Amino acid sequence: MGLVKDMWRVGLVRAPLEALLAPGALARHEVQWIPDPGPLRFLADPIGVWRDGRLYVFAEIYDYRDRVGAIEVLTFDADLTLLNRRPALKEAWHLSYPFIIETDGETYMLPEAHKSGRLTLYRAEAFPTRWVPAAVLDLDQVAIDATPIFHEGRWWLFYTPATTKADKVSALHVAWADRLTGPWTPHAGNPVRYDPSSSRPGGRRSWSTARSCCRSRTAGAPMAGRSAPCASPP
Repeated sequence: MGLVKDMWRVGLVRAPLEALLAPGALARHEVQWIPDPGPLRFLADPIGVWRDGRLYVFAEIYDYRDRVGAIEVLTFDADLTLLNRRPALKEAWHLSYPFIIETDGETYMLPEAHKSGRLTLYRAEAFPTRWVPAAVLDLDQVAIDATPIFHEGRWWLFYTPATTKADKVSALHVAWADRLTGPWTPHAGNPVRYDPSSSRPGGRRSWSTARSCCRSRTAGAPMAGRSAPCASPP
């Protein structure tokens, strides 16, 4: 094991995501840091959901000793006091970026899992800790950080392909479907954009400005490709 490791932190900010998009905006807000999960472990890729007055933050939990990410859920009350943290989803392969979708009375999770060779959509059987496979999304490439958006009666999926190191951060692909579970049709012009500074999806309603480990992507900021939960209930 090398001496230098990436170690990420996750924090909450009492502001809507839109308030953090302007340059320097994050510095004007206090960050409530989530407790460190322990030696050689970190949390990353937070996605939050408010439900019944509680904030559920789903995040990748990574341990350098086994190098296989899993999904953990942290529950906060309305005052952002941490109530508990529990395992949410674990597979034999690496999981990260647990994108949460609420539609048609169901809650889904679409985690990044390109090392499994496919993109699996999970449905909450017992929110927030029990998830079952609902569909495998068949695309033109194995997707990284797939991010769905419902727009004008149709689902759109944005992702980069797990092909080359450069394509993973630069080649933006798009697909569309009438239903979240598919079938999905890849855009004929894929990749629709090729730019390492703005192609790889980064969370709810925002895109990465740079996915360099030299820049912060903690504290609820979409600064380097991750939009964490707003800390204000709906």
